[in-house]
Amino acid sequence: MKTLVKSIIVLGRKVPIKRADLRDIGAAGAYCPQTKTIHIEQTLKGGDFLAETLVHEIFHAIEDRAGIGQALDSKILEVIAEQVGVVISENFLLTPKNKK
Repeated sequence: MKTLVKSIIVLGRKVPIKRADLRDIGAAGAYCPQTKTIHIEQTLKGGDFLAETLVHEIFHAIEDRAGIGQALDSKILEVIAEQVGVVISENFLLTPKNKK
Protein backbone atom coordinates (compact mmCIF):
# COMPACT_ATOMS: atom_id res chain seq x y z
CA MET A 1 0.00 0.00 0.00
CA LYS A 2 1.97 2.97 -1.29
CA THR A 3 -0.58 5.72 -0.68
CA LEU A 4 -3.55 5.97 1.61
CA VAL A 5 -6.92 6.14 -0.14
CA LYS A 6 -9.07 9.13 0.81
CA SER A 7 -12.27 7.14 1.35
CA ILE A 8 -13.93 3.74 0.97
CA ILE A 9 -17.53 2.60 0.61
CA VAL A 10 -18.82 0.53 3.54
CA LEU A 11 -22.25 -1.01 3.04
CA GLY A 12 -23.33 1.83 0.75
CA ARG A 13 -21.89 4.71 2.79
CA LYS A 14 -18.76 6.69 1.99
CA VAL A 15 -16.28 6.56 4.88
CA PRO A 16 -13.53 9.21 4.76
CA ILE A 17 -9.98 8.18 5.69
CA LYS A 18 -7.85 10.93 7.20
CA ARG A 19 -4.41 11.25 8.73
CA ALA A 20 -4.47 12.49 12.34
CA ASP A 21 -2.27 12.84 15.40
CA LEU A 22 -3.38 9.85 17.48
CA ARG A 23 -0.38 9.78 19.82
CA ASP A 24 -2.51 11.11 22.68
CA ILE A 25 -4.67 7.97 22.56
CA GLY A 26 -1.74 5.67 21.77
CA ALA A 27 -3.30 4.18 18.65
CA ALA A 28 -2.18 3.59 15.08
CA GLY A 29 -5.75 4.05 13.88
CA ALA A 30 -9.24 4.85 15.08
CA TYR A 31 -12.77 4.76 13.71
CA CYS A 32 -15.09 7.54 14.89
CA PRO A 33 -18.73 6.39 14.81
CA GLN A 34 -19.99 9.95 15.33
CA THR A 35 -18.33 11.30 12.17
CA LYS A 36 -18.17 7.92 10.36
CA THR A 37 -14.47 8.59 9.68
CA ILE A 38 -11.36 6.41 9.84
CA HIS A 39 -8.31 8.17 11.28
CA ILE A 40 -4.79 6.84 10.68
CA GLU A 41 -1.82 8.05 12.75
CA GLN A 42 -0.07 10.72 10.70
CA THR A 43 3.41 9.35 11.41
CA LEU A 44 2.54 5.80 10.29
CA LYS A 45 4.47 4.98 7.13
CA GLY A 46 3.33 2.73 4.31
CA GLY A 47 3.76 -1.01 4.54
CA ASP A 48 2.14 -4.00 6.13
CA PHE A 49 1.39 -2.36 9.50
CA LEU A 50 -0.37 0.55 7.79
CA ALA A 51 -2.42 -1.89 5.70
CA GLU A 52 -3.24 -4.03 8.74
CA THR A 53 -4.29 -0.92 10.69
CA LEU A 54 -6.52 0.23 7.85
CA VAL A 55 -8.21 -3.19 7.57
CA HIS A 56 -8.71 -3.17 11.37
CA GLU A 57 -10.44 0.22 11.20
CA ILE A 58 -12.50 -0.83 8.18
CA PHE A 59 -13.81 -3.71 10.30
CA HIS A 60 -14.92 -1.16 12.92
CA ALA A 61 -16.69 0.85 10.19
CA ILE A 62 -18.48 -2.32 9.06
CA GLU A 63 -19.32 -3.14 12.67
CA ASP A 64 -20.84 0.32 13.15
CA ARG A 65 -22.73 0.35 9.85
CA ALA A 66 -24.14 -3.17 10.33
CA GLY A 67 -25.03 -2.66 14.01
CA ILE A 68 -22.83 -5.55 15.16
CA GLY A 69 -21.69 -3.54 18.18
CA GLN A 70 -25.17 -3.77 19.63
CA ALA A 71 -24.86 -7.55 19.86
CA LEU A 72 -21.24 -8.07 20.98
CA ASP A 73 -19.03 -6.77 23.77
CA SER A 74 -16.47 -4.13 22.71
CA LYS A 75 -13.55 -6.31 23.90
CA ILE A 76 -14.72 -9.15 21.67
CA LEU A 77 -15.12 -6.77 18.74
CA GLU A 78 -11.58 -5.48 19.26
CA VAL A 79 -10.16 -9.03 19.17
CA ILE A 80 -12.11 -9.78 15.99
CA ALA A 81 -10.94 -6.53 14.36
CA GLU A 82 -7.33 -7.31 15.25
CA GLN A 83 -7.49 -10.82 13.82
CA VAL A 84 -9.31 -9.73 10.66
CA GLY A 85 -6.53 -7.20 10.05
CA VAL A 86 -3.86 -9.85 10.51
CA VAL A 87 -5.57 -12.47 8.33
CA ILE A 88 -6.23 -10.06 5.46
CA SER A 89 -2.68 -8.75 5.70
CA GLU A 90 -1.20 -12.27 5.73
CA ASN A 91 -3.21 -13.46 2.75
CA PHE A 92 -3.61 -10.44 0.52
CA LEU A 93 -0.92 -7.96 1.49
CA LEU A 94 1.94 -10.46 1.63
CA THR A 95 2.86 -10.15 5.28
CA PRO A 96 5.16 -13.11 6.05
CA LYS A 97 3.39 -15.83 7.98
CA ASN A 98 4.98 -17.38 11.06
CA LYS A 99 6.47 -20.75 10.27
CA LYS A 100 5.34 -23.52 12.56
